Amino acid sequence: MEEVIPDNTAQETGPVFLRTVIRRDVYDRLKSFAMEYETGRGDWDFGVAIQLLLDSYFESRNPTLNEKLDLILSMQSNQEPEEPKIEKKFVEMLGGTKIEVTGE
Repeated sequence: MEEVIPDNTAQETGPVFLRTVIRRDVYDRLKSFAMEYETGRGDWDFGVAIQLLLDSYFESRNPTLNEKLDLILSMQSNQEPEEPKIEKKFVEMLGGTKIEVTGE
């Protein structure tokens, strides 16, 4: 892998030209991923795809996020299931009196 930094790029945050050799199937997968995030003008960029993949990779390795998810899941599994609420059905008589209907 060769990294080429143009002379006119004095800042550390400036662009870097990255030249490497990858397998054809990896190239095809990266290209299709990059094309999913194209701009409104129809442009797409390998750099954006690589940035998204790296962000996703490092977020998945974040232990605090995983610990929070584990805590939420354990809290849900520890809760006792609520008993189903029984709906009471009433029949209204002619005089306005309501009578509870039991059983079906």
